[in-house]
Amino acid sequence: MIVRSYSPEDLAEMTVLSASMHAESPEHVHLEFSPNSVMEIGDLCTTNPDFQCLVVRRKQDSPIVGAIAGFVAPHFYGPDRYASDLIFYVYPPYRGSTAAARLLASFEKWAQSRGAKRFQPGSFTRIDPARTAKFYRGMGFREAGTIFVKDL
Repeated sequence: MIVRSYSPEDLAEMTVLSASMHAESPEHVHLEFSPNSVMEIGDLCTTNPDFQCLVVRRKQDSPIVGAIAGFVAPHFYGPDRYASDLIFYVYPPYRGSTAAARLLASFEKWAQSRGAKRFQPGSFTRIDPARTAKFYRGMGFREAGTIFVKDL
């Protein structure tokens, strides 16, 4: 598996990947999907040093099989910086491979290089929550709270 930074040439594949996550997520499927939003995040990842999007491929010229995008920012109550994700998704046939672990480790390394003292990924898609929690624990994370949702 090869992890590298997103480039604008990846937009079409990232749009398809994002649509797949949107369609698979019981929490997000009822929300509107917009390819323009994917493009805007891609633009942030290529122009703002505090945003990062990484893609993973099986081989150099093979299709994208997963991606993570997120940011680094100061905490509300002080200058310490933290990282969080906006999207983290691997296509179902590649779950259980090294794709997710490589994406997460690469994003973590990038976040540290941007001064983050903590990485706070969120999982609120409801895609296999037990397996997701096991994955994060295996990567050294601990649960730190609960996410609540209310449709308006």
